Amino acid sequence: MIRTLSVELFSTEHRILRTGIIPATLHIITDYPAMMQVFIVKISTGVVMGTAERLTPAQAGELMGVSPQTLANWRWLGIGPAYTKLTPGRGGRIRYTRAAVEEWLNERTTSSGAAA
Repeated sequence: MIRTLSVELFSTEHRILRTGIIPATLHIITDYPAMMQVFIVKISTGVVMGTAERLTPAQAGELMGVSPQTLANWRWLGIGPAYTKLTPGRGGRIRYTRAAVEEWLNERTTSSGAAA
């Protein structure tokens, strides 16, 4: 299954104006052209950019339902979603990609009655 689509929006001079990455399946393109039109509008207005969306620990924590301190503890323990440290040192800036957070959450999704 296709998990992400990379789409490029070209100008009439065939220059790339914007590149966007969106989680999707192939049938969205073939079965739902209106959805594709919405995506094109998002790219052209800059809502979706070519680089992965970077989240602060507060934003990632909100998405996951945990505090930024919990994420800091998980980083120290070597667990939790993948992250990028932008600056060195103990107080270095940390960023998570939305894709890494969603992947980490999906890996922990179980069906009811499944053993933990």
